[in-house]
Amino acid sequence: MRFVLSCSRLRFGLGEIVLVNKMKCKGDTSIESPSENNMISNYFGTSFLTWTQLVDCFMKRKWESDDDAVKIEVLYFVNTFLISMIKTNIISRSYIDLVECGDFNNYPWSIDIYNTTIKSCSNKFQDKPSF
Repeated sequence: MRFVLSCSRLRFGLGEIVLVNKMKCKGDTSIESPSENNMISNYFGTSFLTWTQLVDCFMKRKWESDDDAVKIEVLYFVNTFLISMIKTNIISRSYIDLVECGDFNNYPWSIDIYNTTIKSCSNKFQDKPSF
């Protein structure tokens, strides 16, 4: 993405995201989703999870084991800090499955962070002139 700020042309790309967050930017972003997710069924009882439900579970420490605590904390961190959520948004089932299977450390988070940032910014810059 390129834009002008105070008469300076700026470029913002995946490389800049990686420079800031030092997270992986290469690899497979596809996530296998099992038909059942234990975290959803054990803690939320619905087929989907909202940001508000996740925050409630996190703040009230509603987990039964240390392993589940880590999963809920990782999911909270991802959706609160890496990919900021609007409070009414539904948490991506793919992210829940990724955390549930324990493979979140190998996931190329920078790609999703970049795509989310671009999507968010494109709505803000839609009516602005381009060069």
